Amino acid sequence: MIKDARDLAKILKQEHDDAEDYSDQLLQLQRLAVRAYEADESLIPIKEGRSRVMLPDVQEAIDYMHASILRTFVSGDRTVEFEAIDDGQDDIAQQATAAIDFNFMRKQDGYRILSDMCQDGLLRKIGVIKTVAEDVEKVTRETVIANPLQIAELGGGVEVEEIVELPDGNVRAQLKITKIERCFVDYVIPPAQFRFSNRAKHEDDADYVGDQELKTRSELIQMGFDPEQVSKLPKYSDFDNLEYDQQIYGRQGYQFNNSASSPELEQILLHHEFARVDVDGDGIAERIEAFRVENDILIDAETGDLAVRTVEEQPYSVFCPYPLAHTIVGYSLADKVMDVQIQRSFVARQLFDGMALSNMPRMEVPESAMTEHTMGDILAPIPGSPIRTRGPGLREVGQTFDAGKSLQVMEWLTGERETRTGITRLNQGLDADTLNKTATGAALMQAQGQQQEEYVARNFAEALGRLFMKKYRLMKREAEPFIIRVDGEAQQVDPSMWPDDMNIRVRVGLGTNSKDKRLQAMFALQPSLQASIEAGFSGHEHGFKWMDKVARDAGVGQGEDFMFDPQNPEFLQRQAMESQQPDPQLMAAQAEMQAKAVEKQQDMQMRLVEMDGKMQMEERKQEREERLAYDKLAVELETKRNVTDQRLGGSVAS
Repeated sequence: MIKDARDLAKILKQEHDDAEDYSDQLLQLQRLAVRAYEADESLIPIKEGRSRVMLPDVQEAIDYMHASILRTFVSGDRTVEFEAIDDGQDDIAQQATAAIDFNFMRKQDGYRILSDMCQDGLLRKIGVIKTVAEDVEKVTRETVIANPLQIAELGGGVEVEEIVELPDGNVRAQLKITKIERCFVDYVIPPAQFRFSNRAKHEDDADYVGDQELKTRSELIQMGFDPEQVSKLPKYSDFDNLEYDQQIYGRQGYQFNNSASSPELEQILLHHEFARVDVDGDGIAERIEAFRVENDILIDAETGDLAVRTVEEQPYSVFCPYPLAHTIVGYSLADKVMDVQIQRSFVARQLFDGMALSNMPRMEVPESAMTEHTMGDILAPIPGSPIRTRGPGLREVGQTFDAGKSLQVMEWLTGERETRTGITRLNQGLDADTLNKTATGAALMQAQGQQQEEYVARNFAEALGRLFMKKYRLMKREAEPFIIRVDGEAQQVDPSMWPDDMNIRVRVGLGTNSKDKRLQAMFALQPSLQASIEAGFSGHEHGFKWMDKVARDAGVGQGEDFMFDPQNPEFLQRQAMESQQPDPQLMAAQAEMQAKAVEKQQDMQMRLVEMDGKMQMEERKQEREERLAYDKLAVELETKRNVTDQRLGGSVAS
């Protein structure tokens, strides 16, 4: 249990000193790697009069890998994405991805942060980023014309610098507006400033982790520490740690000078530390955050309490390109190339020395033939100039020079470098005829080189994923709502409403980061997806997701640039409105059917009229025939009656 600030400072200083011993060992290796990167010729003993060439193998390998990894991460693709754990939170996950990316890449120089972290890891074994929340004071000035009462009612943070009365009773005021903005920033910590327990297997599990940085007294006061205490803190001595200064400022021979024009500008070594300490006496060590200078825990000027608080996690994320099991620090790319650089440089020096001795052979000069001019003429030769002697006796000592053997050794060493790093001349677009002349062999070599690059890129992405998760949780706790654009639409983001936890997906992996490969795989799935949609096993939303991924990987936009999102509320509303309106084709079909029905009805009516006419004609014909038959019958009866009457009358007369 901690009794007072002195006990806490003692514990933190002990942890720091233990970490310092381990850091000093790493510092020597890091300095050696920097010398190799700069092709320091003194890495190989130098002989007077011989070649001093030093080949830049380390620099070439690191620069190529550095550019390759950065291209992967800043090409516009979302390498790190948040995924919802619970159903119905996909929109929040997409919003969080856009918000974190905007905060990291746009609100600060995200490209430079990625570049520095990557280069530190490739050269100095580890790259370290610290993500923190800071209050930044932003001052703006504005001139307004308003009523004096309105000016008097202005709220806090607004200061009236100048005011002028106007004839109409209003005033013109010059306002100074001071706003405190909560910013979430990421700092690349130089490995020489980073400290961690040598027992640590991972930065998130370390019992002690922190960084140290030189700050002026003025900067400490601006950070919110007690001015009276800051004025009494010991300044950083000129000779405290010369190697530390050289590593921090990136060059050898740097002479640190802490002389300042005023005490406020004197520099102090500030330790920002995160350690596991039992602060409440329950027997369980909690993780605390503390600010310390030597044996003093700094005091918060606002509260008057120690600048110590209990925290859930530490803010550092560490990248190591070639991790070593059970430790934070593994191997750098420089470690894989340094010995090859020295060997190749040694052979290259012999190559140049052999060529020089072959072109300018040594001379054998008897002492009896020497004059005061002889040695000068030999050591400072001028083409065609004589060598002055007392008489004959000079003899040229021939030098054999076989450049082929040196070139063969250098070629073998070059192959060793390419095998270790995966960076071949084929990757760089150079001539690889001496290695493999077949197209199949060239493709295999390219694949092998890309495998090494993607392995390092995956390790970098995992470190970046841890950083983004820390940033996610930090913004959820402390960020105010703000507006960003998500897929081209302005949205208000309230990080406090984000879920407590999210899955994070890193899209960089062995064989998966190539956009060309992903596009090929996506187009290979297209026929199967289309058949699945037609069979009813997939929906239009799956087709949209396919289009969205293709557009993003191709770098031509997003899915909504080419088709409607079935889940978009505007699209759903548009569909509902269109469903309420009659379909033009349906209307045309109905009109055609109605026209045909009318035509059919008219035809039927014509037929009915025709049939009615025929029936009437038949009826008239039948009536005529019946009348004719009746008339005929009446005539016949009348005729018969007349004949009968005539016969009867005749009988009587006779």
